[in-house]
Order: sequence, then structure tokens, then C-alpha cells
Amino acid sequence: MSENKYLIKKFPELGNELDKIEYIILTFSLCVTLYQRLGYTALAGKVGGDLLYLVYKNAVLINKKGTASITSQLAKFSDVNFSEFKNLLNIDEEYQLILGDFFMSILQTFPNAIFKREISKDSFYTKNTVKLGINSEYLEDINKNLIINPNTFPMLCKPTD
Repeated sequence: MSENKYLIKKFPELGNELDKIEYIILTFSLCVTLYQRLGYTALAGKVGGDLLYLVYKNAVLINKKGTASITSQLAKFSDVNFSEFKNLLNIDEEYQLILGDFFMSILQTFPNAIFKREISKDSFYTKNTVKLGINSEYLEDINKNLIINPNTFPMLCKPTD
């Protein structure tokens, strides 16, 4: 996607920073973990927010150690927290939804049609119009390559420092 500069056109605030496989893997793990619990819009917001935090982590937190290779556009954010990072880039909730929907749609189109949108017939009564579902053709592949987001596991003991 970086060859034809599609990501820069679609998301100019983040540039080519989004052109990494780890963002698609994060999207896959969140979708597999939360597709039954959340509606499509809520899931897109969650995916977009987590993707933005991963960009922030790569751009700011890891860059402080000098081990990150980031674009020069994001290199100027060295001493800001996550909310300041979003404010400086003018990123709001709608932007997060668009970002999450973009990465989720990658996993819904041919040849990667792992997920599909399911439209509820009784959406007039439940107000939950669209949900994400797993494409039954890829169910066996998903079971073999299952990646679950660790944030969804219960905490067995208090975290240590």
C-alpha cells in the first residue's frame, strides 16, 4: 500500500507508519476475540483506538530508547502523552472509527475474506444493525492460527512492577 501512497492519501496524519503487518495482526486478534461481544461500530472504534495507541507507542515510547524506525513526521512527538498525541494530530472518535473500519475491511475483502458483515433482520427493534461474523470457509484456518488478545483474559494475580 505504500508503493502507491494510498495510506498517505487516506490517513495523512499518520503517513506510511500504518504500513506494517503488526497492525493487521492486531486487527485480526481483536476481531476474533470481540466479534461476538461488540457491534460493528463499537468494534471498529476499539480497533482504531488500539491501532492509534500502537502507532503512539512506536512513535513516542520506543523512539525515546532510539530503537524505532519511524517517519520523520511522527518523530517530533517525543515528550507527549497519548491524549496530547491525538490532539496534536487532530484525531477524534470519528477518525478512530474510520481507521478501525479500514483495517477491518482489509480482512473482509477478497482474497482475505476471513470475516463478513452480518446484517440483523430485526435491527429495527434491537438497534444493532451490523455485526461482524466469521466466514465459515476460513473457520478451520482460524482455529489453526488462533491469536487472542491477552487483554481479554481474566487476571489471575495482581501485576508486579
